[in-house]
Amino acid sequence: MMEFNPVAYPDLTKLVSDRKLKFPMATKDDFVEQMVESGADVQFRGMSYDARFGASLIPEFFFPVQSDAELIGKVVELLISRGLLPLPSAT
Repeated sequence: MMEFNPVAYPDLTKLVSDRKLKFPMATKDDFVEQMVESGADVQFRGMSYDARFGASLIPEFFFPVQSDAELIGKVVELLISRGLLPLPSAT
């Protein structure tokens, strides 16, 4: 997993911290349920998504996840691989 700078991904960092997720998470189902239980729709890139739908986009093989930093790092890699985030700066 790549290392990430949370300042470079403020939307993801805020999303995870606002949800007050509990770690570790053993399975994708744990993640989806925590995302749904924690409230409102997911806001990403100016769009609103149903929390269950948004959370279900995270692959099963990402789990288990031990911390918020690990989750954000994996999500950043996923979004970069799908062309939804730019590659981090080399500096």
